[in-house]
Amino acid sequence: MNEPTPLSEDRVKTLCKMGRGPDTCSFLIAGTGMCCAKGSVFEQAILERRPTMKAQGDNCSGPPEFKPNANPMDKTENNMSNMELWQYIATRADLIGGDMEAVESGDIYRGPLKRIVIEGEEVSLETEWSAKRAEGSDEWTKWNNNRIFTNIPITRPAGALDGRVRFDLLLIGSVTIYPNGDDNLDPNKVKGLRLKPRRIKTSKV
Repeated sequence: MNEPTPLSEDRVKTLCKMGRGPDTCSFLIAGTGMCCAKGSVFEQAILERRPTMKAQGDNCSGPPEFKPNANPMDKTENNMSNMELWQYIATRADLIGGDMEAVESGDIYRGPLKRIVIEGEEVSLETEWSAKRAEGSDEWTKWNNNRIFTNIPITRPAGALDGRVRFDLLLIGSVTIYPNGDDNLDPNKVKGLRLKPRRIKTSKV
């Protein structure tokens, strides 16, 4: 396990901004002297506690470069908790209608995302329909499971703020959510899939 990185007194004052209220870096912790928790076993716990912490800064890239961040108070994927990231993803209208693709042991499951629902510490992702392509096959066939569940505290998504969203499901595989229009699977190429025709609203004359 990665241990926190010891910091020099000068870095603690000038970069971590110890004792400066909200400007103090959230990842500054006490160990053998003052240390940086980024990249350590304590990082995730700090991310989950960060929304209620007085120290709100995210002042640098962390070890080994310690490159200063231009806007330490900005929300970024590095300083947002798993819950904050999933809450943001749930607001992204550009993901609805885009394909969600899961890969498990070489098999691929894919379908257009219908909704994202957060209940407690669980997130549910539902597709309009789902198709499967077995490993080594070029054929897509209808699949009956249109929903994925995952536990938020142990599932950290990447790409939450823009672009494709990626995360791993424990003991299963990887999942990617594509923005709407990003090369969706053609339902006409899915064997056994029958979609109900959409009703077209007409105005009364």
